[in-house]
Amino acid sequence: MIGLIVFLIFFLVVILPLMVLIGVAIDYVFLSYALYRVAKQTAACEPKRAWIPVVRYGLLGECVEAIDAQSGVVSGKKPWKWGKILLILRASHLGAIIFLMPIAFLLALCGVGILLEAISWLSIVVTVAMAVCAFKIFRYYLDDPYDIIVSVLTVLYPGWLIAALLIVSFFPPRGQKASAPKADLAQCDDAAVMVAQEPDEG
Repeated sequence: MIGLIVFLIFFLVVILPLMVLIGVAIDYVFLSYALYRVAKQTAACEPKRAWIPVVRYGLLGECVEAIDAQSGVVSGKKPWKWGKILLILRASHLGAIIFLMPIAFLLALCGVGILLEAISWLSIVVTVAMAVCAFKIFRYYLDDPYDIIVSVLTVLYPGWLIAALLIVSFFPPRGQKASAPKADLAQCDDAAVMVAQEPDEG
């Protein structure tokens, strides 16, 4: 019995915090590397910012802004400042979790749950904004309907979002896929013209 109690204390004090720390570190490295690759490929801004906590969410939004500009989505319309939106939302959510959540729990125990509901709604808003930006990034790399399928899966299973962003960053953008056959066709046409223009010998 004493051995079981010692093991539980050791698990709660050492093993569990270590597992959480490892999980947070893996999450940080994978997401930062994925954002680094996306920022580099979209030429949105300095990719090194992907390694700065919280700021990297602003970089994610700036990548979406660059993608919208390249795809012509914002032509004739006022573009959304996704960089500022995600940065403000994420910083506000993190601040609410750290500073307001304990107070919200105490108020909820006293029968006042409005602050806890407000934090929950803020979490939903952050999730929706991240889902919209993730879909835009998936659409930048993946053809239809794969971009929609991956977006739905990451909404249903949010833990897959980081893995999905990292995987699609190794795909060539859709614009490069579409322009490659045209470029090859143009080279073939130029070669055919050169052959046709060569004078016959004899």
